[in-house]
Amino acid sequence: MLVSLQNLYFSYQHNIILENINLDIFTGDFLGIVGPNGGGKTTLLKIILGLLKPTAGQILIQQQPLKKSQLNIAYVPQFFNFAKTFPISVSEVVLLARLPYTWLRLGYYSKQDKIIAQQAMEETSIASLAKQALKHLSGGQLQRVFIARALACQPKLLILDEPTANIDFRAEEDIFDLLKQLNQRMTIIVVSHDIGFISQYINKIACLNRTLVYHSTQPINDSVIQKLYGNAVGMIQHQQEPPHESDH
Repeated sequence: MLVSLQNLYFSYQHNIILENINLDIFTGDFLGIVGPNGGGKTTLLKIILGLLKPTAGQILIQQQPLKKSQLNIAYVPQFFNFAKTFPISVSEVVLLARLPYTWLRLGYYSKQDKIIAQQAMEETSIASLAKQALKHLSGGQLQRVFIARALACQPKLLILDEPTANIDFRAEEDIFDLLKQLNQRMTIIVVSHDIGFISQYINKIACLNRTLVYHSTQPINDSVIQKLYGNAVGMIQHQQEPPHESDH
């Protein structure tokens, strides 16, 4: 077991955000967390990352308390607050992930740091953009840069909060195809609003609305969706267009 949340509660100014969460995540899982806005999804991620302390209950990482864990975890948040005109290149952004491990205090990144950053850019198909400034990138390319930066931490657990927000459907497919490939060597937790789309990639799903409404490897039915969102919301399954003859 990689991560275990046991009887977890979190409150903020007397408002209960998370209530009695019990969730086990195993090595190799690709877990999707879905639920309505304000349901506690991002809060749950921040607790796993150690950025927030639960009000009650506990979190174990590899069967140890979080603060004693040596597990390397990388996080891709939903929004990055940065000035797009800031003169920094793709490779420089990815290399920033090496700061906790580098000899930069002596004035340079090590050769190993640069190799790791290069491998991360190649794996995310952005190596050709290494010298490009961020301001010239599309939304999908920018998201790949931030995923590459996370990979440069060499994580065993990769956590992403709405990684495809505000990008088009084709870019969304490409990002999740990449995540599916990465899942072959690391555990992934992803928050998404799109139940129908992520169902074709993940192997487990957790439906969160203050408490866990549903947690299973089985498909979600209409009754679960109604419990989760509080009304009769249907699930739309995305369908890919058939390939054109020229694609064969």
